[in-house]
Order: sequence, then structure tokens, then C-alpha cells
Amino acid sequence: MQHVWASRTFLGSGATRCYGVLANGNSKRGISTFVGKPSGTDTKHSVNTEESELYEGRDALPSTGECYESLYALIEEHNGTTKGILQKMLPVEFMRDVLTSIHDATDLSWAATITMLTLSLKVCFVPLWAMGERARRNNAHLVPIALELQEKLKEAQKSGNVKQAMEIQRALYKQMTRKKFLQGAALQLLAAGTQGLTFAWVYGGLKMFAIEPRYCPGFVLEHPMWLESLALPDPYYIFPATLCILMTLIYEMNRRTAEQMRKSSGAMSAAMLEQEVRQTKMKYFTRAAIAVFAYFSCNMTSGTFFYLIPSFVFQSILRYASQGVGVAKILKLPIPAPQKVTKMENRHFQKVKGF
Repeated sequence: MQHVWASRTFLGSGATRCYGVLANGNSKRGISTFVGKPSGTDTKHSVNTEESELYEGRDALPSTGECYESLYALIEEHNGTTKGILQKMLPVEFMRDVLTSIHDATDLSWAATITMLTLSLKVCFVPLWAMGERARRNNAHLVPIALELQEKLKEAQKSGNVKQAMEIQRALYKQMTRKKFLQGAALQLLAAGTQGLTFAWVYGGLKMFAIEPRYCPGFVLEHPMWLESLALPDPYYIFPATLCILMTLIYEMNRRTAEQMRKSSGAMSAAMLEQEVRQTKMKYFTRAAIAVFAYFSCNMTSGTFFYLIPSFVFQSILRYASQGVGVAKILKLPIPAPQKVTKMENRHFQKVKGF
């Protein structure tokens, strides 16, 4: 079994790492072939040619073990060799085994395997996401009404009008129970918590490939596109920048939808005006938080972004589509009716709105 060698420079540091690649195909763990040899060529002559081109001034090519150990040492230096909190709390070894089994069964690249698993999970979570989004929009519509009723209740109590205060309390109670305000808040927490836990689980499993690079050499040797390795960061920060753009896009769509749902209630009060001011401040805080997360994601392994970026692309497409009437009807999502519409359009939107 002959080996073909290549060298690349990592992060412009001048440190050269080598890849020992099997010229006749993939290994059991999926070591990908970086440099192929046509059948029938003189292997000895080819190796000598590459030696003269890639290793000028060197006496001999490094051995397979030397190249592998050099790469492993670089990965372990960046990622460490001890498990973090996520690896200790979650069954990340199981996630790593699942990824390995899917990769071996499909014979896809590791990047394609991670992307396929990500999209499969996102499709499975669409009903749960729809429940949380439905509750979020309902609550955004009900909050101004509840604040207006609370303000009227305070005025009635100050004036001593007991009958009016009791009527307002009854209406407020109906808003909180019949419209399932509290249940909606719980559903939002459930949907957000499930997706957050799934990300932590997948991230922990991918991190295990970097913490223990010798477990699966094919993963650490794969370097799609401009990347150095799936177990090393993006050297040009293209993935973190893309992630920042996608997160900002999704947040702006969420904020715009929530704002439209609040305005669709038609309720206005002093407390609601104060909340609008807080929402404006929260907008800038959230944008800054997204930028900070993107900055810290620069140290994440490249393999993690093959989960994050497809996930946020899927999420952005789903959120954009759910603003339309067709997808909203399928997912049973309330949408705000436009302020100026014809009678026919108003009836069309009222069917979807559901209030």
C-alpha cells in the first residue's frame, strides 16, 4: 500500500503539517484521498518528483506516524485533551458514534454527514418550532391588551369603582387563561430549551473528535474548501462572519414579526409605550450579543459550523416563509392583518389570524 504526501501551511504561521493519504481509497475511519495517483504510474518516480517539489532541501520524506502525530499535536494544542462541562454532562460519545455510523453507512464526507444530520434534526423539530412560534406570536398580540387592562384596573381602583374593577379583573383573567398566555410562555421555553440542548449535544459530540483526534483520523484529516482541518478553526473567519449575518437576519425577522403582532392588538397604554422603549434598548443589546458570540465562535472547530450554518440557513428560510399566508396556514401560525386592506383581503387574513 503506497502513500502519497502533501504539505500545507497552517494559519500562516510557517508551521508545515503533512498528510499521509492512502492512494488506493479510504480507510476504515474514512481517511479521504487528498492526492490521487492514476493506475499504472511509476510510484517510485512519482514520490521522488513530489519530494523534489514539496520538500526542497530535505533528505527524505517524513514517515506516516510523524505526519499524523504532528497534526494530532497541533489539534490537541488548540482544543486540549480534557473534557469540558458539556462533555461531562451530556452523552457526547453517543453523538460521536452516531455521526461515525452515518458517515460509514453513507460514505459521504464528514462535512456532508454533519450537514445531513443537521437538516434531518431541523425537519424533525419543525412541529415543536411551530408550537413555540405560535405561542410567541399569540403572546406578543396579548401583551398590549393585558397591559391596557392592568392600567384601566389601576384607574378603577383609584377612583373606587368596585364594579368596574371587578369587570376588568374578569376580562384580564380571561386573557390569561382562555388565550393560554401562561401555557404559551411555557411552550416558548420548551422549544428554545430543546433546540439549545440539541446544539449543546451536537457541539459536544463534534468537540470530542477534536479532543481525541486519534479516535477518527479521517475527521481531522478532512479539510474542505479553504479549511485546514475540521478539528481546527476557520483560518479566514469566513464561517464566523457568515454565522453573525445569519443570526442578525433571524433576529430582525423575529423582532419585526413581534412588533407587528403587538400593533395588531390595537391596544395602547403608558406601560406599552415604556415597553416599546425597552424593546428598542433590547434591540441594540441583542445585536451586540450576537457580535460577541460570533467573535468567540472564531475559536470553534470548523466542523461545528457545518452544524451551525445549515441550521441557521434552514431557520431563516422557515421564518421568512412563515410570514406568508400559505405557510402560516399550514403551520397554524397567527399573522398580523395589514392595517389598510380591502374587505376581501381582510377576510382572507382574518381566517389565519385566529383571534
